[in-house]
Amino acid sequence: MNALWQSILSTSSLAKGMSEVYHSIASSKIAHVIINNSFDVSLQIPIITETSVLPSIIETQMPGLWLTTANSFDDDESVEDNMLAKHFSLLFLDDVSTILKEIETEPKDLSGPLAHYVRCSKPTMSFLQVSIQHDIPLTDIQILARHLIYWRRARAIPPLHHRDTYIVSPNADMKGLRSQSFIYARTFPTLPSLPKMLSMLSGKPRPYCSIIPSKDHRQAYLEILAWLVRGGWVTQLRTFAWVYVCKNIKIEVAQEMAREEAAKSGAHALPTPSTPPSRSITTDAGPPDIRSGYLSPPALSDASSISSNASTVKPEKDDPSLEPSIVLEPHKANALECRWLEKIAEKLEPEEARMYFPVFTKYFNGQHALEKIAVRESLTRKDVRRLLAAMDVALIEVRHW
Repeated sequence: MNALWQSILSTSSLAKGMSEVYHSIASSKIAHVIINNSFDVSLQIPIITETSVLPSIIETQMPGLWLTTANSFDDDESVEDNMLAKHFSLLFLDDVSTILKEIETEPKDLSGPLAHYVRCSKPTMSFLQVSIQHDIPLTDIQILARHLIYWRRARAIPPLHHRDTYIVSPNADMKGLRSQSFIYARTFPTLPSLPKMLSMLSGKPRPYCSIIPSKDHRQAYLEILAWLVRGGWVTQLRTFAWVYVCKNIKIEVAQEMAREEAAKSGAHALPTPSTPPSRSITTDAGPPDIRSGYLSPPALSDASSISSNASTVKPEKDDPSLEPSIVLEPHKANALECRWLEKIAEKLEPEEARMYFPVFTKYFNGQHALEKIAVRESLTRKDVRRLLAAMDVALIEVRHW
């Protein structure tokens, strides 16, 4: 029977093609089929290249899979369907020389632009930066990049930067450390070993530039970083934030709203203003007493009650609506949340922080990494760090991949 099967494979291109498709797809490879020397096609089932969560102990483990929450398709606010985000970059999964040789087999109308883009692309440059620097239409770059990603020759990632923070991935395949160390040593023979690099990135999170000996070593260390990200050894540690509304802010806003209501109605006295429902969640994080300068409110006592004409406003101390909370979606804030945000902005110093707070609030929803602000708002990283430091009293931050 085996001899008959081998005879069929040697005489029938269709049978050979079917066999190639079966064995390639079963092993998660790309099947390249040629039938009758006229029909040439490549087939595959796209594989998972990244994950945003670690599998539980009862789920299938996939060590070495890139761990990140960065999404190259919905990372831009107005990105078109099926278009890669313009602020992402391309990380090649093979040597550029190998990819260029494979491109030579592509149709002539595609191989030229594709080869040109491959030569121009760098994992430290976004699609938009490559487009501007090399005068290639952005749409063409996004299409070519998707072609390379689909055929498993590249991966879309946030651009690598020496000032970003990278950590050893919790999903790194440590069982392959020994074998990969030899490959790493051949690639970077004069630089720190793979175990040494992973050790330096395993301590307290710090910017990647802190382990680069000098400016002359920067390019070499960025190549190491690309190698580590490509193999799923490291991942970027990113910062996410929410707007924290302390009790003091809520008291001031409640008092202002009560005075405004009194002025409209002309009443001589008003009860404690009711607070409309909001899309915020109550939290005990970041107590007001450690956020000095955020707001020193009028105390809720007889001596500090605020009087306006004949009306006196006294919010109740134990009013649950005045408890500290987080604004979950500041870019979709309701009327009350907008008042809170405006009051927070008034309290910030310096003036530049007050001006940029409304601009930055769309990133303070726990879904957008703060590292993306600089490129999207055309600011320097130094300016963004300074502004975020000034806004820190009104933010709750977390860091994860």
